Formats: sequence, C-alpha cells, structure tokens
Amino acid sequence: MSVRPVLSVALALALLAVTAPALDDAREHRSDQQVSTDLARLERAANGLVASEDRISGPGARRLVTVRLPDAAWTTREVEWVAVGGVPGDPDSRLLSYRLAGGPVQQVRTGVALHTADGAPLVLDGSGSHRLVLTLAADGVHVARS
Repeated sequence: MSVRPVLSVALALALLAVTAPALDDAREHRSDQQVSTDLARLERAANGLVASEDRISGPGARRLVTVRLPDAAWTTREVEWVAVGGVPGDPDSRLLSYRLAGGPVQQVRTGVALHTADGAPLVLDGSGSHRLVLTLAADGVHVARS
C-alpha cells in the first residue's frame, strides 16, 4: 500500500477542518448583511413616507418593499424569520427583528412606528422574497403583505 494516498486524504481532511469554521462565519455574515440591508431599506421607505407625504383620513401614500430571506447554501445561512413590529409573541411597533438559523435574535430599533393590522408582529418566514406594502395613514405607517 502506498503512503501518498493516505497522506493526501489526511491533508485534505486537515484543511477542511481548519477552513470549516471560517466558512460558517462567512455564511453567517453574508446572510446577516442581506437581511440588514433589506431592513434598512424598509426603514428608509417608512421614514420617507412620514417625511415627504401628507397624512390623510383615508388610505394614503404607499411604498412597496421586498425583503429577501436567504436559504441555507454554501454562501449563506438560512434565516429562520424576520418580524416587523416586534419579536414574535412580543409586539413593539418600533422594532424590527430577525433570527438566523441556530443564532440569537437580532433587533433593530426604528425611528418610526410600523403598525400591523392586528397589532402583532408581522412574521416573514421561509426563504425567498416577501413583498410588503407600507401605507401612510393618519395614525402612522401601516405594514402588510403585498
């Protein structure tokens, strides 16, 4: 039996063991950046509605925003959920939150209150694109699925 194949396999396993944690960190960072960017765009759209549009008694100005939740892949970690208006089970209209698979809950405070139809957080789960409609009303910005 030749020693070269055994050494080649041992070297490949050692390299994999060394790089696996770095790859996992990179996947987490990329997913975190994608979700953070989309939530920042959501907040900018809400702030833009409040700053540039007039509040009226009926349905007012609208903005459409897409939030993309990455799936588990070689370059991204799965996002379990994103919530607008608090953490699931704990409403807070000035809070956006999300959780990457196996990670802690991340929270982002907003400068504008985002109301949902039932007052509970609007939870987006499942990978893919989720379209939201933001509507300016007399009592603030309302968020719903599009």
